[in-house]
Amino acid sequence: LTLTKGEGMALRTLYLTDLDGTLLGRGARLSAFSRAGLERLYDAGVAVTAATARSWSALDVLQGVRFRAPMILLGGARIYDAERRKILFEQTLPEQSAAAALHRLRDAGLSPLIYTQNARDEQKIYYEDGADEALRGYVSQATSGGDNRFARAERLEERFGEKLFYLTARGEEGKLRPIVEALKEQGIYAHLYFDVRRADICCIEVCAVSKAEGVRQLRRITGAERIVAFGDNGNDRELFAAAEECIAVGNARPELKAMANCVIGENESDAVVRTILEREGL
Repeated sequence: LTLTKGEGMALRTLYLTDLDGTLLGRGARLSAFSRAGLERLYDAGVAVTAATARSWSALDVLQGVRFRAPMILLGGARIYDAERRKILFEQTLPEQSAAAALHRLRDAGLSPLIYTQNARDEQKIYYEDGADEALRGYVSQATSGGDNRFARAERLEERFGEKLFYLTARGEEGKLRPIVEALKEQGIYAHLYFDVRRADICCIEVCAVSKAEGVRQLRRITGAERIVAFGDNGNDRELFAAAEECIAVGNARPELKAMANCVIGENESDAVVRTILEREGL
């Protein structure tokens, strides 16, 4: 049973975990231990689900895992019921906000990427013909590894007709942080995070909403009374702010650990699933 409001018993506690760098281990994979543990939690009626910036790729890495509550995808912009294969909530990034962000990023000499869903609801990641060498290298590495989502565009604005969810760029933290603050002053949600594979690489992400909005929608849909959130990176700050209890994994960024009620083991040690199993007496 996927838990939604009015179905079954009242949902008191919902465990909500980020994926990359938190639930997932090396190579962005779910370990055999965590997979079995999640199944055991499901069978025991414990509500666990994911909050991630991923889209349908989250379903690939979690293939075969059953969750008892809908998932937060696209950083809060979509709530998806994987059991019923149904989108319960969706919020796209307004074109005006995307255009303003692109303008600031280009002025700073950065090469942005935009993330969209096409008419078949397939995720596409577009970059411009004039992308810098670092971005071209990133795209080449991803595509050589089998990621077929990337496509070139003469101008990113050409793709605004598709469902637009967020845009990103990589650069120095000192260059990106003022852009985040400027966009927030315009009422546009943006945040910084660090690459989970390269801690020296800082990224900006401009989104339709934050994970906090995803939590709000999830509460509305499930009736959850208490959210226990797990995270590791800058894009989990809003998730932590919206939860009753915040738990950082041992490999989390220092600023997230400072927000947490407690810090557990690292993602490589299956710390999230072990913690929930222990709390539930399993």
